[in-house]
Amino acid sequence: MGLKRDVGLFEAVVYGVGIIVGAGIYSLIGEAAATAGNALWLAFLIAAFTSAFTALSYAELGSMFPRSGAEYFYIRNAFNSDALAFITGWLIILVEVIAGATVALGFGGYAEALLGVDRVITAMLLLGLLAVVNYTGIKQSVRLNLLLTVISVLGLMMVVLGGFERLGSVNYFEMGSGFMGVLTAATVVFFAYLGFEDLANLAEEMKHPERNLPRAILLALSATTLLYVLVSAVAVSVVPWQEFAESTAPLAVVAESAGIPGKIISVIALSATASTVLIFQIASSRMLYGVARAGALPDILGSVHPVRGTPHVAVCTATLLSMGFVLTGEIRLVALLTDFCAFVIFALVNLSAIVLRLRRPELKRPFRAPLDLKGIPVTSVLGLLSCAGMLLTFEAEIAITFLALTLPLLFLHVLSRRRFKMCVE
Repeated sequence: MGLKRDVGLFEAVVYGVGIIVGAGIYSLIGEAAATAGNALWLAFLIAAFTSAFTALSYAELGSMFPRSGAEYFYIRNAFNSDALAFITGWLIILVEVIAGATVALGFGGYAEALLGVDRVITAMLLLGLLAVVNYTGIKQSVRLNLLLTVISVLGLMMVVLGGFERLGSVNYFEMGSGFMGVLTAATVVFFAYLGFEDLANLAEEMKHPERNLPRAILLALSATTLLYVLVSAVAVSVVPWQEFAESTAPLAVVAESAGIPGKIISVIALSATASTVLIFQIASSRMLYGVARAGALPDILGSVHPVRGTPHVAVCTATLLSMGFVLTGEIRLVALLTDFCAFVIFALVNLSAIVLRLRRPELKRPFRAPLDLKGIPVTSVLGLLSCAGMLLTFEAEIAITFLALTLPLLFLHVLSRRRFKMCVE
């Protein structure tokens, strides 16, 4: 039994905007301001350009292979390597469940500021509630996301309009810790753009994915980039960045300085972060489902509910994994780990786009990334180089944690493959 195709272009764009908006602006803008200072907008712009190159690779590959478990199939087709495809699939699952935990903690931070409830407990309850929605059906999930996304964007527009007249009041090139501080902030707010790639994993539930998937990716990324740059410029204009950098509800601090009651923004932030958590949960469950259907994970994860048409076992598994990361309670550490994994995945996706152009030029490409040089997509090369460069800015602790989470899984995969071959022989 396959997944239902209930998602059109409009719903897909809203889905993409919904997962992008909320993750960084509402949860991590304070963390980024701590090192970028007034140049916060530049950190968002650098992260946007890094994302755009990779988004074009996703658009091309997604039009070629419109399937759940997207990155798994891109890399397996490019390199003909089950081991590399498996570790990529695992990394995607890891990114989605950790990202869901990160934004759930952001939700908990605003709930704590608004109601005084424990951040971790609130995050756990949110994950459980959204798992029920995800289980119910993709149409219900997308409709809820549409409502929450509208509220999220309205909240950001309120901040922009409230502080618009203050634009130009500060030096926007004043950097808190120099240009390296801006790059550090860019690695943090890169998390704010995660989501465009998740549209690829919605392909099997999308109408006409060969045409609509590339459009949805590029439209969602463009809209959120404009919104992020405006909000970050307004934020440092209405309140010194040192003040909201220390808050667990940074945009609420900015809103109060712009004449908007902070509680209103806190309520809107709850909607924004809840929307993002829902979509990360959808994406992680679809990746588990897609990789299981390919035979690289237990078959039970590829089960589809006979009535709901959703991968119910994968939904429960993804939720439990996210809950485990929520228990750490460290939003910055969890966000940076997510970003590190994402940069590795994006580097592999860009490399896959390059390799497939060279090895399989005859394959049908409904969408082609622009700017070819002797058959090589220049944007994919830039995406690969920018991801590699950003990886060099991370602390050793993050890289070590990444290896600790991935190498044991690769070892187990190789071991299981060898046992399978021995049984066959």
